[in-house]
Amino acid sequence: MKGREVVSDKHSGRLYLRLLSYLRPYWRRLILLFVCTTLFAALSGVSLTLIPPFLNILFSEQNQQETGPEVKDDQSLLIPQAVENRIDRIKDKAKSLIYKGRPIDRLARFCVLFFILMLIKNILDYFSTYLTIYLEQSILHSIRNELYGKLQMLPMSFFDNQKTGHLISRVMNDVTNLRGAIVGGLASIIRNALMTVIAVTIIFYTSWKLSLLTILLVPVNVLLISLISRKLRKGSRRAQEKMADMTSVLQETISGVRVVKAFGMEEFERSKFNIFNFQYLRVYLKMRRVAELASPSSEMLGMIASMTILWYGGRLVIDSELAPANLMMFLVAMLWVVSPIKNLSKLNNVIQEALASGERVFQILDIPTESDRSGERKLDKIERNIIYRSVSFNYE
Repeated sequence: MKGREVVSDKHSGRLYLRLLSYLRPYWRRLILLFVCTTLFAALSGVSLTLIPPFLNILFSEQNQQETGPEVKDDQSLLIPQAVENRIDRIKDKAKSLIYKGRPIDRLARFCVLFFILMLIKNILDYFSTYLTIYLEQSILHSIRNELYGKLQMLPMSFFDNQKTGHLISRVMNDVTNLRGAIVGGLASIIRNALMTVIAVTIIFYTSWKLSLLTILLVPVNVLLISLISRKLRKGSRRAQEKMADMTSVLQETISGVRVVKAFGMEEFERSKFNIFNFQYLRVYLKMRRVAELASPSSEMLGMIASMTILWYGGRLVIDSELAPANLMMFLVAMLWVVSPIKNLSKLNNVIQEALASGERVFQILDIPTESDRSGERKLDKIERNIIYRSVSFNYE
């Protein structure tokens, strides 16, 4: 077991694909889940683009037609002309809808539009959450049944070398830990990745000059998450093994309580359980220290980028190179993108823990079953007696 603590990235990829293979019978619901998740991420991005129109309605009627020549020049450096023309036509249609009538009518129309947008977004969020739970539990049900059926087909020699508590832990605890990597993890990856891409697109479209300041922090963030994930995977596997040791001691003590009391080994069993319990405590605390570094580290990098952009963006506004409403949208998008990035970093931790559990589950599923039974002899009845010779017992 200890020799398999280090798992290569290539092996992790194969392991994750094997877990995803259990989604095949549910591909229709999986597609529906992806549609709901994609639309949710898209509507989240649309809500960001409503910030400049809202500010223009409140503070200046003249700004309803303002896009800023400098901003348009920045966009032309990154966006093809055909795409830019299409975006301009969409913006013109949106302006004709929002900016029609008196200021109070515009504000009322904007509020109704925003309410409808949020209503649809929350409906999509509800369906995506329910589909995620349904698919997760259905797949865990299938894996747990497959694992239990496999245990029924293994030879007696396998059980002679295994602790009962370890096997129970794999069927119950390890299978439960898989839910973070199969459906929930995949859906969360898609949702948060799309939200990140949409936010980054809005950021670059608003001002590519400000956007370039944030790119410098990306390699540092990726390197940090990679280092943490490697340590977390190893720590998670060790914690699960220590939990299995405790479960095994507990099961053996309770089921064999008569033997324990007959040999007077109560104090020995208590000492053995305390040792495993303390080992689990140390391993788990060490793993959690590493895991909790990912989220605050990503958040601090995001805050550093935000402060840098706040200074430089304010300078662009003062120099009339960027509209104030567009700067506000840029800042909100920058703060908004921190959340999906944090979720992705946390999700990586969850997936690493689930892969460690998946490896333990598949170790059982990949054991060859007992196929050769030709050497067995069936005794219809005992003709004389049974004699035990050179048989001894000891307490372990």
